[in-house]
Amino acid sequence: INAEYMGEQTLKIIKQKYDEFGYVLDPHTAVGVFVAESLPLTGTTVCLSTAHPAKFDETIQKAINISVTHESLERARNLPIRCHPIDSDKAAVMEYIAKVVKN
Repeated sequence: INAEYMGEQTLKIIKQKYDEFGYVLDPHTAVGVFVAESLPLTGTTVCLSTAHPAKFDETIQKAINISVTHESLERARNLPIRCHPIDSDKAAVMEYIAKVVKN
């Protein structure tokens, strides 16, 4: 499946589920729903949402022509960006997490 096709399918799934259930899927979850519906599954299928649709406002507007917001996301957009580069090994990550949790 190419990216262009998946992009189109993602928009279709977001719209379909919004029309059917009034629920706004984020694009990642829409891809999961698309895949689940493409498989020969029996019984009930549960797809867990992986992100809030407000993180993908442009995509949601393309799919269903509404703007989705979330109070905590809007507050976060006004916070300074923090970046803490660390080595890409388990010990460095564990050390960093321990340091942050301790403070």
